[in-house]
Amino acid sequence: MPAAASYLRRPHDTAYRALKLDVLRIDAGRIAEITTFGYAQFPAFGLPMLLEVGDGSLFKE
Repeated sequence: MPAAASYLRRPHDTAYRALKLDVLRIDAGRIAEITTFGYAQFPAFGLPMLLEVGDGSLFKE
């Protein structure tokens, strides 16, 4: 199932912090359901809880 991890960077914060994980159920080529999990599930999927700004991870300023 496809999924999307969301991170949030608040104003004046130095990192993006884990927010939620959306898992999509696809039926006949369309999104049939979205199940949202809280940030506590990130480690179970091998996702970092924190993405530092400028550390070369996923985001660049």
